[in-house]
Amino acid sequence: MATLPNILYRDPRLGGAERWFVGPPGVTLMRVADEILQCVLFLCVRYGNGTVRYGGTAFYLGRPSERHPSALTHGYIVTAKHNIERAREEPGRLHLRANRVDGGVEFIDVSGGQWAYHESSGSDAAVLPLPLDPGIFAFQALPVRMCATPEVIDRIHIGIGDELLVVGLFTKRHGERQNRPIVAQVSSLRCQMSHWPIGTPEKSTEPTSLKSGR
Repeated sequence: MATLPNILYRDPRLGGAERWFVGPPGVTLMRVADEILQCVLFLCVRYGNGTVRYGGTAFYLGRPSERHPSALTHGYIVTAKHNIERAREEPGRLHLRANRVDGGVEFIDVSGGQWAYHESSGSDAAVLPLPLDPGIFAFQALPVRMCATPEVIDRIHIGIGDELLVVGLFTKRHGERQNRPIVAQVSSLRCQMSHWPIGTPEKSTEPTSLKSGR
């Protein structure tokens, strides 16, 4: 079997930001970037008897500090608003399930979190400021520059019929030891993408449709 040559190549997969690597680009650039695969977390409800009910997916978004953009990034948990509202109707407590650097997972209690909703009642988005320690948790923050603003949508001509890769987690196969992301290809846009990141639109646990909420 022939060995692919290692060369210096440009990787623009994260919102067009220039990153340079040495390796076989033909293989690497065809894959979903590790940063995208590692930005997803499970939403679940833990009950007093120790049982856990998985019910949604969130992703971790990173926004550079306005004062120290090169040294500090603020982290935010982003999910669907209806995930939070449904969890609050349950008798248990809302948690995130995140992978740990040393293996395994850890449950983070966010039941008392101050979730922010969009001022428009038609927006199904919820955001929670939450710093995660990279020394404890295995994650990547999705750069805010990947967000598909109206300007970005117009500039690169995103429209109905474009193919997307949707990254999420599957509640029926949540993994015993760690969260395992799944990737689904969507061949048609069915919702307004103005407020969702490119490559990770509004999603939850069965990303077969951009309208899927579970």
